[in-house]
Amino acid sequence: MNQESGSAVGGMLSERGRMLLGVNARAYEALVVREEGVRGGAVEAIDVLSMTRAEELFAAPVRDLDEARLALAGLWLWHDALDASHEICQSIETPGGSYWHAILHRREGDFPNARYWLRRAGVHGSFGAMAGRVGQMINDLAVDKGLLRLLNGSAGGVRWDPGALVDLVEEVEASADSGRQDERLGLVVEIQRAEWRALFEHNVRAAMGAAGRAMW
Repeated sequence: MNQESGSAVGGMLSERGRMLLGVNARAYEALVVREEGVRGGAVEAIDVLSMTRAEELFAAPVRDLDEARLALAGLWLWHDALDASHEICQSIETPGGSYWHAILHRREGDFPNARYWLRRAGVHGSFGAMAGRVGQMINDLAVDKGLLRLLNGSAGGVRWDPGALVDLVEEVEASADSGRQDERLGLVVEIQRAEWRALFEHNVRAAMGAAGRAMW
């Protein structure tokens, strides 16, 4: 059982929700998705997702359906099914809907559109968790301006900057397109996975009315 399907989320997600997190060992490895839903266990996951309503992801009744639907959009995106994720998040006109919308456009390589939707999203409630997790990942690394831009310093501490991640992914992908591999690739993949977890976690807590409860 991998990290995503572990017992720390078991109290809030249904058996189906936990399965959808754990079935695909290669989920979310691509910075830019060249072909939808072909990695690892994505095909199996997509078959299950196609028959799943948002409420069925949870172990108890949902209190906020929009947040539950955003969690479902996140799971579609986790398995590289961008079109299905897009159909959900574009219909939810909240900061969370705009943020998922921005992420999926980043992952299809439409970086200007990703920036547009980030401006629509503004500051999201998951940013504190993202700043903390990403800070732990990069604090001990050699100075890299592209990485440092992810965490803007302020009088109140560090702040997550999702636009800087768009810039960083665009830089890494440009290297790949030119036949070079950016040495930051593996780290940036892990950063985008940390971003996904923090946002999905926020959606699940909000859907269940359990703000402030950590999932992992």
